[in-house]
Amino acid sequence: MATLPASDRVILLSTCRRLTALEAEIDGIEGEIAYGVADVPAVQVLLTITGVGLIGATATWAIVGDSHRFPRAKQVARNAGLDPSIV
Repeated sequence: MATLPASDRVILLSTCRRLTALEAEIDGIEGEIAYGVADVPAVQVLLTITGVGLIGATATWAIVGDSHRFPRAKQVARNAGLDPSIV
């Protein structure tokens, strides 16, 4: 930091402050999402999939809706975009 020109330091520090503020805002939003879907069994099941986090699980649940409307589990996976065999 000390080797940066003063103008670059100002820009870097400003960017770091903005990043910190955005991270705090994202954490708050994710907390609200987690609270809103805490009692949704489908989201809890989706969270057991390797690589699927809270946002991915919630978005998938929101897109698919009631999975019982599909006759087979494979159709749910395809509709949600979770079937790698579908290009």
